[in-house]
Amino acid sequence: MLRSARPALSFEEITTPDRGRPPTLPRHVHAHLRAALPGARPERAKWIGSGWGSVAFRVPTTDGHWVARVPTAAPWSTEDLEREVRMLPLLESRPFEVATPRDARLVRDEDGRLVAAIHRLVPGRSSKRHVLRGRAREAHLAAIGRFLATLHTTSHRDARRHGVERRDT
Repeated sequence: MLRSARPALSFEEITTPDRGRPPTLPRHVHAHLRAALPGARPERAKWIGSGWGSVAFRVPTTDGHWVARVPTAAPWSTEDLEREVRMLPLLESRPFEVATPRDARLVRDEDGRLVAAIHRLVPGRSSKRHVLRGRAREAHLAAIGRFLATLHTTSHRDARRHGVERRDT
């Protein structure tokens, strides 16, 4: 493991574009991604989205594209990413109509701090910028409903077997 040059970034640091440009993958993450993903080109990573707990970048490799989700300084961001990575193998076995992230794992520095959660890029495109109307919209919303129904029928016992604690938040 490599030593991380700096701690997690604040949400504002990592999501605020510089002079109108999208965020870039933090430099301290590059060496860790190269070690975790042979053939990775982190200097060519592209920002693909942000949430409260992480910022996602598409990272090209000689083996296709991967997603690196870098935690923010939010106190729960690391725990959330760790829990998600533990759950993904279970969700891969569920009968979803959509692709789920594959080959997910955590990338840590030599002190054990989470640098990023990575997984293969899920094929497809965001529906965020597409206006759907009529039957296409109904079909899309029905697919989301089926996805959520499948997700929420995942047993708590199976989730606990994958290291996810029972929580009521």
